[in-house]
Amino acid sequence: MNTVTVIAPGLLGGSILKTLRRAAPTTRLKVYARRAATRRAVSDTGLADTVSDSPAEAAADSDLVILCTPVHAMRGVVEELLPALAPSAIVTDVGSVKAPVHAALAPLLAGRAHWIGSHPMAGAEQSGLAAARDNLFAGTVTILTPAPDADRDAVARLRDFWATLGARALTLTPARHDELVAEISHLPHLLAALLVNTVSGDSLPLAGPGFRDATRIAAGPPELWLEILQTNRAATVSALEKFQAAVARARDILAADDRAALARLLTAASERRREL
Repeated sequence: MNTVTVIAPGLLGGSILKTLRRAAPTTRLKVYARRAATRRAVSDTGLADTVSDSPAEAAADSDLVILCTPVHAMRGVVEELLPALAPSAIVTDVGSVKAPVHAALAPLLAGRAHWIGSHPMAGAEQSGLAAARDNLFAGTVTILTPAPDADRDAVARLRDFWATLGARALTLTPARHDELVAEISHLPHLLAALLVNTVSGDSLPLAGPGFRDATRIAAGPPELWLEILQTNRAATVSALEKFQAAVARARDILAADDRAALARLLTAASERRREL
């Protein structure tokens, strides 16, 4: 990619910029940011070659445009930058939910540019540009969600782009992505929040590494996770129902003092966790 545009740099968008500065220093980097303070921060740190308050200006002549806005804002931004896109340009995103985004953007970009969704499985409990770092994607997985008729060369170019950042790309349909990520990401965040909210105030001063590790992600930005959980609520409810069944089974095992069943549960979990 000769020219890459990041729309609304925060933790992920800023980390993309920082990583490209290190791993692909000849790539021309362009940024759109709505807030003047963010534009100043990008300019002051030299993370981009051009910084704009216009999505269309930022997207012009770009090989790759990366949407880092909240999911609900993506369609409006794409409508603004659409006239500036080259037919060969790739438009992707970093959103945690894919089916609604694909439904909104695929028709809009059809015949205008290559739309291929992305979801880098990377992040932190911190948010914003100040939390960005140049190794956020190292050793991670990025899920691509192209349409069945997506241009193969464009998919290959996007796969190579994420490889440059240190990520391994996998391909799923948008719907399958939302089902699996509900289990592996959205449900765990909800459970961490429930765990923090369940324990008594008297218990919290006793928290050790186990509790802190299990609940670290609950410190993530509530506004981000509110949107994620609401947007992917059907798949998350299904995952939560599976978990409720597992909780009921564990409760019954403990109530019956079934040592053998409890040992099987813990052993299976230990072995599965070690596979990660």
